[in-house]
Formats: sequence, structure tokens, C-alpha cells
Amino acid sequence: MKSKPSKPKETDGLRKRAEKNIDPATRPIEKLSDEEVRNLAHELQVHQIELEMQNDEFRKSQLALHASRDKYSNLYDFAPVGYLTISDKGIILEVNLTGSLMLGTERSFLIGKPFSRFVMKEYSDVYYHERNRICKTGDRGTCELGMVRNDGTQFYVQLECTVESDAEEVPLQLMTSMTDITDRKRAEGALQKAHDELEDNVAERTSELTVANASLKDKNRELEHYRELFVDREFRIKELRDKIKELENKS
Repeated sequence: MKSKPSKPKETDGLRKRAEKNIDPATRPIEKLSDEEVRNLAHELQVHQIELEMQNDEFRKSQLALHASRDKYSNLYDFAPVGYLTISDKGIILEVNLTGSLMLGTERSFLIGKPFSRFVMKEYSDVYYHERNRICKTGDRGTCELGMVRNDGTQFYVQLECTVESDAEEVPLQLMTSMTDITDRKRAEGALQKAHDELEDNVAERTSELTVANASLKDKNRELEHYRELFVDREFRIKELRDKIKELENKS
């Protein structure tokens, strides 16, 4: 026959600790009257029911706690933005599922890696200066960064960071949200390109108008010269006619 399983060591230890806490002044049960034994049995039954009810409430609280934890875990993981916890040294401590998808890397691989490895080189100074400023001042910070995934694809994000400090106000980590702004940056780039092209067209047209205006001024000066010549010729013809008339009158 199989022997009965022994009680867990933790239970045995708890029982021994409880026995040590028994009041030495407690009367032995064999010295109690029948009435006292009945009352004691009743109290024990009531206490057992209370413990069972408390245990049931505890289980319900645990289930509610687990449900709440799962709910907020899902809200955290499937949020429309990436959430990261970054140490004051720039190391990724935590990241939600959205953040790992944005970076194109498994979450387990991201933990313990520097966030800067995903920042484009031309944006490195922006990231370092903003991170150091936030850690020193404790102020909320926002910056826009160009990012690159492991497969080389590039995208743009807006980071918003707040500092979580210990009791001595020493920065421990940055609570960071990461929003993909690639579409906005592309739209801004297209708008800037259109603006530059319009500026170039305006400059080219202005240059053409300037040349045309200069040519028109030259023509006007030429016409003015011809007009002056014409007036002078008319004046001379008139003088000549007057002299001829004067001679005719004398003869």
C-alpha cells in the first residue's frame, strides 16, 4: 500500500509557529465543562466559516486582480503608440508589443539593448542632448527622431519622456512614448519640395521678367531717341520752310 502523502513542510512550519504563540494561561480542553466545550466548538465552527468566506473573497479578489492585470496588460501591449522604459544610461528596460513592432525587433532582444542603436546617426545628437537634459532637469521632454530598423528601413517618431526618480530624486528611468510620424514627415517633405519648386519657378519667372523689363526699357530709350530725332527733323524742316517763305516775300 502507498503511504499517505506527508503534509507540506510550509504547513508544518506554520503549525509549529502557531503552537508557540498559544497563550500559556489557556486552560487545557480536558478541564473545560461540557457547556464550555460546546461553546468552544460553536466558536470554532463560526471561525471556520468566517475563514472560508474570507478565503472565498480572497479568491474573488485574486481573480478580479488577474482580470484587471490582463486588461491593462492588453491596453499596454496593444496601444496605438510604443511604450518604453529606458534607463538614465539609455538602456531599454521594458517595451510594449507596439514598440517592438515599430522597431522591427523581438521584444526579448530589445531588453537590455541601448535605444540609440535604432537612432539614425544624423539624429544622435538630438537624442543624447534631450535625454541628458531631461535627466538633469526632471522636466518633460519631446523630440523628433529618425529611426532605422535592423532590416535597414527608416521611419520617423516623436518621443515624449518623463522621468521616474527615487526618493533622493536621482533619475532612474525614462517613461517614454513613441509615436510614428513617418506619414507626417513625408507630407512635410512633399510640401517643402512643392514650396521649393514654386520658389524656383517664381525666381525663374522673376528673372525672365527682369530681363524682359530691361529689354523694354532699352526699346523705350531707343524710341525716345527716334522721337527726338523726328522732332528735331520737323523743327529743321519748319525753319527751312520759314526761310524759303521769307525769301519769296523779299523777291
